[in-house]
Amino acid sequence: MKITQADGENIHLVQITDTHISTDIDEKFEGIDTTASLGRVIDKINALDTVPDAILLTGDLVHHADEAGYRKLLRQLFELKAPVFCLPGNHDDPVLMQTVLNNKNVSTEKSLDFNQWIVVMLNTWMPNSHSGRLPRTELTYLEQVLGDNADKSILVCLHHPPVKIGSPWMDAMMLENPESLFDIVDTKKQVRGILWGHIHQAFYLERGDIKLLGSPSTCVQFKPDTRQFMKDTLPPAFRLLTLRSTGEIESRINWV
Repeated sequence: MKITQADGENIHLVQITDTHISTDIDEKFEGIDTTASLGRVIDKINALDTVPDAILLTGDLVHHADEAGYRKLLRQLFELKAPVFCLPGNHDDPVLMQTVLNNKNVSTEKSLDFNQWIVVMLNTWMPNSHSGRLPRTELTYLEQVLGDNADKSILVCLHHPPVKIGSPWMDAMMLENPESLFDIVDTKKQVRGILWGHIHQAFYLERGDIKLLGSPSTCVQFKPDTRQFMKDTLPPAFRLLTLRSTGEIESRINWV
């Protein structure tokens, strides 16, 4: 999908992730009302000085994959001033997402084409698993996008982390075949960043010239560097990204 950016030089993006919306108004995720926390995040995004060119929603959109949950989420996403592009996480149903979420400003489009950048949205969902995997179809799609856009910088988005983050309980639920992803991106110099959710915490690492970015949730955060699950005390958050025409990525977390 071709997107016209407001700033001729730079692309302004927002990442939100792991919204975990539930249709049960009494259900809370680790004590957090996920609908209310997403509402606060949306208010902060809409109050930004610069309207984003796109908002990337990187998985675990709902807590239980049912149509009512996606429709409830959709009503909240309609409040955003920018187009929203969604990919699935382990809590999602990719087919149901396709059916419900292509509506008004919300889309499951897999490739966003800007002037000098391509943002690729990959599906790492596996049935009956909290871990993720890139099937051959997704890897082939990425190879095709890279081959067709050798003159552009690339940001790859997915739900599951392709590297260990230092928490054994979470590392057991990462991408199962990261080497298949890196075999592709390590040979393509135009890939400048890989962005994901799933981990409910901020993470940063550099792999050569590629920035690896994991992001906190719009609801509950998980404490970093823990052997077993521990809830963090940090608030909901979203990530701001600026993709420069030079191929550089600038990024920061906005805590709500």
